[in-house]
Amino acid sequence: QNPQPSQDHSNESDSIGGTNSNTNISEYFYDISQHIGDDWIKLASKLGASEAVNIQSIIHRYKNIYDRAYEFLKKWQTIAGESATKNRLLGALEAIKRNDIVQLI
Repeated sequence: QNPQPSQDHSNESDSIGGTNSNTNISEYFYDISQHIGDDWIKLASKLGASEAVNIQSIIHRYKNIYDRAYEFLKKWQTIAGESATKNRLLGALEAIKRNDIVQLI
């Protein structure tokens, strides 16, 4: 029940920059988590993951903002699967006015 081939994403905006844009997306999680602060909750909303990922659970489980952001990003990557791309992250960061982080990654 998957009518679209999983390899050809050439007409999707998330694939700008290459077909391997999500291969090692977790390499960006450190820099994002290090700088995002409480804006990680806004990022979750922009990525459409604030309902899929239990934000309150992360807040209660982790005291450190870095840990909260990092845990969210890992959960988002797992839930989003192939749609968890660098370009999707960049777009969400730009939408929440965090161009400082966009420049880092």
